Amino acid sequence: MGDTTVNEVHAHAWKEAITALAAFAEWLERTALPGALVEDAATWRAFLRDMWPMLGNTWTASTEAEIQAAAATLGRLMDRHRVRAALQRWLPAISPACSPLFSTVVDTGEKANIRPLPAQGMIAIRARMASMRAEAGVGDSGHDEIGLRDSGHDETISLAPRYANAVLVQEASGRTLNRQAAIDPGRVIRLRLDIGKLSAQSAVIDPEPIPEHLLPATSIRLDVVVSSTHFQVGTTRSTLGASQCARGRFTLPRDGCAARTAGGRKYLYFFLRAPVGKPVARARIGYYYRNHLIQSQILHADVGATEGSYYVEVDYTLSESLVGLDVLPARPQVSIVANHNGDGKHQIVIRSSDETGEVLGRPCTYEVDEYAVGRLIEAMRAVLRKAGVAPVQKRRRRDQLVRDLSALAPFGWQLWNAIVAPRFHDLYDVLDRYESVVMQVSRPATSSYAFPWGLIYDIPLISDAELQICPLVDRWDGVADMVSRGLRRCPEAPNGHDENTLCPFGFWGYRYPIEQLSSTDRPVTEIPVPRDDVFDVVAIETERGVNPADLAVHIGALRRLLLSEFPSARLREARNRAAARELLGRDTPLVYFYCHGERPGVGDPGVPSAIRREQTYLGIDKNEKLTPTDISGWVVQWRREEGRKVWDKVRPLIFINACHSAEINPDTLVSYLDAFVGTAHAAGVIGTEVRVDQRLAMDVAVEFLGRLFQGWTVDHALHAVRLDYLASGNLLGLVYTPYCMADLSFSTV
Repeated sequence: MGDTTVNEVHAHAWKEAITALAAFAEWLERTALPGALVEDAATWRAFLRDMWPMLGNTWTASTEAEIQAAAATLGRLMDRHRVRAALQRWLPAISPACSPLFSTVVDTGEKANIRPLPAQGMIAIRARMASMRAEAGVGDSGHDEIGLRDSGHDETISLAPRYANAVLVQEASGRTLNRQAAIDPGRVIRLRLDIGKLSAQSAVIDPEPIPEHLLPATSIRLDVVVSSTHFQVGTTRSTLGASQCARGRFTLPRDGCAARTAGGRKYLYFFLRAPVGKPVARARIGYYYRNHLIQSQILHADVGATEGSYYVEVDYTLSESLVGLDVLPARPQVSIVANHNGDGKHQIVIRSSDETGEVLGRPCTYEVDEYAVGRLIEAMRAVLRKAGVAPVQKRRRRDQLVRDLSALAPFGWQLWNAIVAPRFHDLYDVLDRYESVVMQVSRPATSSYAFPWGLIYDIPLISDAELQICPLVDRWDGVADMVSRGLRRCPEAPNGHDENTLCPFGFWGYRYPIEQLSSTDRPVTEIPVPRDDVFDVVAIETERGVNPADLAVHIGALRRLLLSEFPSARLREARNRAAARELLGRDTPLVYFYCHGERPGVGDPGVPSAIRREQTYLGIDKNEKLTPTDISGWVVQWRREEGRKVWDKVRPLIFINACHSAEINPDTLVSYLDAFVGTAHAAGVIGTEVRVDQRLAMDVAVEFLGRLFQGWTVDHALHAVRLDYLASGNLLGLVYTPYCMADLSFSTV
């Protein structure tokens, strides 16, 4: 094409350039792959040849070389007449997936002089492109159906549901692997991912669509991390083995179209090399938004067997429909995924980000031995239960605090070595940079442990060395408060203590906000409560082994705190199963359990393991019990018999005080965490690692809930309680564990 004046460009070049660019994006999707994979190159050449006459273009292109030359000519034309800058304004209305190609364009000030392509023209072009694809059998491009929103126009074409598809393909040909066959050891294959129409080739079990009516308010950028301690992974064949993690990125348009890569392509590809000597191999596919793990899939593949198969299942989701993500904050954060790896190991995946949500360094993955870690966790909890460490009074003496630190810190250091040490360099890149970093722990359905992250101790304690007492503790007189509010670091060691130092701030629970998350249908950071209207807060209580007068005083204190902030609120009490069922079936922002937690037969000698594994239950009334399956069953019955979906509009925080129910391990068949958050969709759960003295448990609840009623976040309220107890020389605050967003708070409406 020769030189063209600006007026001529106004007449034809917009339709020409924009639609041609969309076509080139589709074509480049294929040519970026190895030549053998472009099995339908002739179809794409025919597609482009058909496109040019419709655009009023005189180009002829019959080979890839001619098409590339045409693309270069188009690029020069766009630059010469500042078309590139203008496209930055108008392109998203026509081809959202191509927008990233113009993300670095500088606005020349010429956009206002450029007339947009009329909406009816866009619809005609889109219809023509869709019909040609259908005739050619090319399939979904992500643009066949699109809602068009342009100034002065509001025409919408219906959208197809979007699915996260995953399939294994042959390395060279790109043909789908037989799902009913094992993979040869050492073989290199490719994992193909896309988000769009449901693919008949997808290996995802029970895929769930992204509903059309729940489209996001803005386009979503999703980072994709494929990790494995079994397969070698890479973005290219040459990078296989260089790392155990590989990264890619999708943009999910707000208009409902299929996701696109940064280069405008439909698919993300990752190379996998099957292991040798391992009959079953696993790889994890993580989708992240602002470094929040949104969905996790796990690939299971038989390797080397005469008969076998592979499949992909979703084992964690923070947002089933990829909506509500705008509430997730961008912040310095370490994202941690811990899950069972199928062979007596737990796979840990770590990914760090800065205050904008951008990734710092490279993600990493490694394995830990679940038997060894499980024994260590139980030993640490046994220490917390000991009469000398488990306090019955808030104020401790200095010698008692030193004894507590001496008993607990070595186990915390062992826990650091078991869980963190394998890749601590990757983790400390972000921990050294920021004063406060959120530790976000995602717990897939395959995870059999809830690691006590707050009890990790990271000041090195060398074997057989004499331990030193931190000056903060050593100089404490046992009368004045040892620490002030808001501290996240020890004031005696701004850059960290030397090795063999006992200091409370060696525990992560005093330094970092820690949130442990289970699967739910959407993230929750705010629980709406009316300022002036009536609403109920529920307290479910035991009558066994509790001083009735103390309990009455405790509930009275909570009621006064609630009414001081919300005069129209009501604190409703339940002391038996029937009353508990009635109150739990209503919308409420908070459910408080003051009950005994029991695990039958755990301490009885000679009891068969099958009985010892009986599920944890909460003791209410004088001899009734409330199990996790009771909760799940009630939720099902409310929906089936009464048509009620409980806790849909108002999702409560569940505070379970003074019990064992936060101990999620293989001995617990079903946890309250899964029942409340997974089944009933509560906003979160606060639990304890071990049983707590009753009076101290009451005091912690008053201090924590009083701040929560005032609008504090869960993290700030819990951290204040921990420091308040630490000021009295007491480590009790470390045994309370939040299973919710750190930013979760009450929001008045």
